[in-house]
Amino acid sequence: MRNLSAKWVPKCLNADQKRQRCQSSEQLLEFFRRDPDDFLSRLVTMDETCLYHNDSETKQHSMEWRQYYSSLLVQLKDILKEKCRGKVTKVVSFLHDNAPPHRVLATQKKLAYLGFHCFDHSPFSPDLAPLDYDLFPGLKKQLQCRHFSSDAEVIAAAETWLDGQPSEFF
Repeated sequence: MRNLSAKWVPKCLNADQKRQRCQSSEQLLEFFRRDPDDFLSRLVTMDETCLYHNDSETKQHSMEWRQYYSSLLVQLKDILKEKCRGKVTKVVSFLHDNAPPHRVLATQKKLAYLGFHCFDHSPFSPDLAPLDYDLFPGLKKQLQCRHFSSDAEVIAAAETWLDGQPSEFF
């Protein structure tokens, strides 16, 4: 990605990044070959975005986001336990992008503590992160310049916008 006129746009991958993408794909393929029947039930992927009460991001917001992401991982583990009700006896493999909150040491420690096996994410590319190019920008544009007094108001506004999208959007 590169910043062009205050907007992040995709960039062409260089030879090393293309090699890394191949290695990441081979790693996932090997995971599939080991146990094709349980592949999808053991692979977890997640993407998220940050919506603020107002739209100015500061370093403090960034630090809070890292802590929040760690709490999301704990919630994810609890949800998986509840949904699977003891059926998952193998290690859950986790794939998320290379966003800064995902790469920090605290997040890596939390993932290890929760028992997630993590796959390397290949270099960022629009075909691997459609939410970042389709869903999140539209949502953020809708909420731009609005001020909310609580998390509940932000959540309600986001849900209203999502509910208003036609099924073809998804």
